Amino acid sequence: MAKSKKIFFTFLAGLLWVVTAKAQYVEPNEFKSPVELIFPNQKFDSSAAKDALAKGTATLTGILGQDKPSGLGESFKKIYLFPATPYFKEWYDLKKKGAQVKKGKIKIAAIDSTAARYSYWCQTNIEGKFTFPNLKPGKYIMLVTLDRVASRTSDKYQGSAYDNYGGQADYYSTQTHNTFYKEDFMKEVEIPASENVVTVKWKTK
Repeated sequence: MAKSKKIFFTFLAGLLWVVTAKAQYVEPNEFKSPVELIFPNQKFDSSAAKDALAKGTATLTGILGQDKPSGLGESFKKIYLFPATPYFKEWYDLKKKGAQVKKGKIKIAAIDSTAARYSYWCQTNIEGKFTFPNLKPGKYIMLVTLDRVASRTSDKYQGSAYDNYGGQADYYSTQTHNTFYKEDFMKEVEIPASENVVTVKWKTK
């Protein structure tokens, strides 16, 4: 019994050391992100956003990426729907300008985490169809983030061949380089009070 107590107290002492031990020196992070988030100047009004998202009888539907060569839309993509209150409208206008580069900083429009909660979302089906039911008449802003790829080619030197007369032929192979990135697409829509179903054609090219 005495031996087991000794083992327990030894273990406990080691545990306390692990918990209370502090580093002698923490290396500072010298990397400075070139990205700067730009938020709307408008103060976010949660009451206005909540009222705009209250339950209604209208339906917003459509196809995301109807312009794809395959004839099908963007499959299984999450679409967010925000009320077009002054705060979200300013954000939308900032996003339309795209990323701004100033003094070595990449400035990107964003919204705070509280405002982001005042939204609905849905997922497209395999054909790219989407539906937002039970909406009130009014203006809304839709957002979707899609995966994109940019391709470029380059010639890589493979070697040379020489003939008996001093001629030279260089041989190259073509290589493809792909860069994968994400791109935001936004669209402003309006549901008139006189309509129960509004259909949206949303191009993503």
